Amino acid sequence: MLIAVLIFKLCGQISAQQNEITTTSPDKNLIFSVRLKDVGEKIKGMPGGKLDKIHADFTFSTKDFRFTEGKDGSVYAFCMTVPKAGETIRIKSMGKNSGLVNQNIQQVTLLGSNSKLTWTQEDSSLKIICPDKMDFSHVACFKIQFQGTSLE
Repeated sequence: MLIAVLIFKLCGQISAQQNEITTTSPDKNLIFSVRLKDVGEKIKGMPGGKLDKIHADFTFSTKDFRFTEGKDGSVYAFCMTVPKAGETIRIKSMGKNSGLVNQNIQQVTLLGSNSKLTWTQEDSSLKIICPDKMDFSHVACFKIQFQGTSLE
């Protein structure tokens, strides 16, 4: 089974506005509904409704991101497809004027890679130039550390 299909089956359904996920427990006794707030950049053209094959077959672009926060305050930005080697990507949510980031970015790394990234936090976005080697299968994950967080 494709990983994407499994994830969609586990999640249940996503609202058309992409801001709420609803699912049921495996024994069907509990219904979970989670309102999403600033967890990612809206995926243009992604249909709402019950998560199904249409969602698993959806073609993501390098403008599609989802985020989670680490225990140390770092943000992990998942690009929903693998960028090409040397490609410049932009994460709008991490721009200085996005209204979502209140600290300057101190470091950006690509998980699973030893390559040093070239990046700039601009007013409109975080600009990242991908390394010459992008050997990932499904997604690329960038660890974004802010001033005041520990660098490991």
